[in-house]
Amino acid sequence: MTTKSDTLIYPKAEDLVIKKTSIDDNFIHSLMSRYQFASRQLTKDMTVLNCGDASGVGHNYLSSCCEKIFDYVPDFTECGDNVNFPTDIISPDAIVLLNLEQYHQSLLNRLIPELAKLLKSDGQLIISFATDSAVTLLLKQHFYHLDIYIQNQELFHRTDDPIEWGNVIAICQYPIRSNLPDNYSKPHETKYETCIMNDNGFQSSISISAQVAESVIYKPTFNDGIYIFSDGVQIRDNAVLENHNRGRLVIGKNTVIGYNCWLNATGDIEIGSDTLIGANTIITSSSHHFKDNVPVSEQGMSFKKVTIGSNVWIGSNVSILEGVVIGDNSVIGAGVVVKENIPPNTIIKAGSTVVIEKIKKNTVLFYLLPFMIRGSALTFECIYEKYRILAASFAAQDWNIVFVATDELAKKISNDGWFTISPQAYNISYDDGIWFERWKRTLLTQYDEMHSLFVTNILEDINPEIVFCWNFDGILKNICSEKAIAAYFNELGLSRSPNPLIYYSDASGVNATSNLKNFWRQFNNFTLSENEKTIARLTLGEVKANYVIRDERKAEIHKALSLSNKKTVLIALQVEDDSNIVAGSKFTSMQQFVDLCLRFKRDDLQFIIKKHPGDKNCSLYVKDYPIVVDEFSTCELIAISDHVFTINSSVGFEALLAGKTIFTFGNAPYCVDDLVNDFSAFEEDSMIPVIEEKRIDPDLLHKFVYLTYHNYFLSEQKFFNAEFHIRRHLLQKINHFSGTQYFFDSGSYFKDREIQVNRYQNKVLQNTIRNYEAWVEQLKETERRAIEVSEWAQMLNTKLQKYERIFNNPLTRKIAAIRNAFFKK
Repeated sequence: MTTKSDTLIYPKAEDLVIKKTSIDDNFIHSLMSRYQFASRQLTKDMTVLNCGDASGVGHNYLSSCCEKIFDYVPDFTECGDNVNFPTDIISPDAIVLLNLEQYHQSLLNRLIPELAKLLKSDGQLIISFATDSAVTLLLKQHFYHLDIYIQNQELFHRTDDPIEWGNVIAICQYPIRSNLPDNYSKPHETKYETCIMNDNGFQSSISISAQVAESVIYKPTFNDGIYIFSDGVQIRDNAVLENHNRGRLVIGKNTVIGYNCWLNATGDIEIGSDTLIGANTIITSSSHHFKDNVPVSEQGMSFKKVTIGSNVWIGSNVSILEGVVIGDNSVIGAGVVVKENIPPNTIIKAGSTVVIEKIKKNTVLFYLLPFMIRGSALTFECIYEKYRILAASFAAQDWNIVFVATDELAKKISNDGWFTISPQAYNISYDDGIWFERWKRTLLTQYDEMHSLFVTNILEDINPEIVFCWNFDGILKNICSEKAIAAYFNELGLSRSPNPLIYYSDASGVNATSNLKNFWRQFNNFTLSENEKTIARLTLGEVKANYVIRDERKAEIHKALSLSNKKTVLIALQVEDDSNIVAGSKFTSMQQFVDLCLRFKRDDLQFIIKKHPGDKNCSLYVKDYPIVVDEFSTCELIAISDHVFTINSSVGFEALLAGKTIFTFGNAPYCVDDLVNDFSAFEEDSMIPVIEEKRIDPDLLHKFVYLTYHNYFLSEQKFFNAEFHIRRHLLQKINHFSGTQYFFDSGSYFKDREIQVNRYQNKVLQNTIRNYEAWVEQLKETERRAIEVSEWAQMLNTKLQKYERIFNNPLTRKIAAIRNAFFKK
């Protein structure tokens, strides 16, 4: 029996599924909270089917409240119309499925109906999922009643409102195949849209997901205007929406109108999507005329439409006057009076004079090696498939995106709509015949005139905030450092299925050039909390399980390779022109490495040599030792081995977690004290060191697992999330890009790191307080002006009443009649 080769496969963007796994510490905390919530819905006498709980975390929680717990993990490869449940469970009182993220929709389409059939007629399904209308619809098709709770860390809030984001947990009762109890009443059916027909033929329409506070006032009445509020619109308390002439107030998706705002839409107001409007803001599409010697009430009015774009931020106490057009992505500071049009991407600040400045968008540069490598200009095309997912996430954060690549690859990237630079743009043509020499110079940070010129040109012209480089380029690193540009180097830290993908994103480099060993030393006195220990144990358990082999399978491999029951040493080969070999070893060929390894020959040892899947044809002369190409997977070979010899391959990292003794002969990034045997200084003419098993302290291994998987390497979900990179980048920027500063999402910190974070947060808070104080002062000024206007109005009213009394006096009217009669004569 053979298994598929463990060749690295880079999926296309559309095939890449990015998800959290059980090794994500935030996910584990969230999962524990769900099980705690679920346990509160159950009673001791219930029979419970616990689904999808591969780690066993849920079983421990549920067994504390129920005596009968059955565990079932659906098989991803199941096919057919039915799902095979354990035969010893019949009609459970409850089914718990709280790890739904790992299941594909096709499996859920089969799984959920079967769960509904399996339940008792009055049973309940407790299920969690990221907001997904398809899952909700599926549940409604199979259950009469759903109670939906939105999860906020360890808190759960019952809601009847449509949910557009976040994780939810649903308690589904009464499978539709069963009879409903007599006292059951179906949930109220909600209309999707409120429509009112006006006399002029236009409709007012308010989306069901719009939230309009009850205290909002329509003047004179709702029917006097046309109101179109899109999905997600929020209009907060005490807002006044005025419309005397059936004008139109149109508000785009997810726009928020703050407290106490006044919108006079008599002459039409149209506001785009995702716009925020602060408290006490006035937007008016009408204006009074001004004429000398004419009472205000008789001046007359003009009407001009006000248009506000999308993604606009308008501060508190702003006044926007008739006819104004505000462009997309603009920011209007608190207290500004806007009388003229504002171009897109503009900031306006209030001050002694109005200051206008253009918004500057940050730029991120995705750097793919711009010269040929391994004889192909498209070698990095598979990396582009990954980077374009991250680029799309940055674009969603409103960053400019630039790619750098070879001339040939640049054409493909440009066809996808990305701005791309290649050597051709600077009339530079690399000599493809010396690609390996240039490749070595970039990896070893040696001078190369042509390449230095190209890198300098692109950085000066683009001036990016962040550069992402796949693998390593020492020339790029040095020039970025000179220009104070942040560069992060990326690579796969571990990619062999079924292990979860983890990525380097290190300002120092990757693999042999990475900062991993320094990162480990930084935490010599670091102690894991109990929560961190739990996370580390779960992570180690998940990974270690992939290197367990059945005795029958082990016997098959032993027979195929003619192995005996001696201690087995796996010699893991690498690609000879790989960056890890060029930058991190003394070997010029794998033959040289194998010759050195075989000097450790003893009567109680046997050797297996495993070729790298990317270099199956490497020439090798070895007598009497089995050489494996792709007959058996690396996972299986690690499982049957006792020791692993490697230069600096990630195979050593895997084998370490699998509990094997590791010997490294090059600059291995994971070669840390007390865990790995460092033989990098061993020479062929030296005395052969003793090979023996290393007894590893489990607490030390848990600490290594926690720091690597959860703080140094990035999970797939984090790597493709621009927001995470931006937050991490800003923290490092605060710390002046110290190479040892890393951002912890959760868990313990060094005290100095905690202080740095707190200082940053305090700085943000202080700015917020100052803005609030300025807002309070503006409120006071507004109140003072309002009092002045009120006093002026009262004075006018007093004069008017005086004139009315005089006019209405009989004597005054009699004198006026006599005067009129006199003048007529």
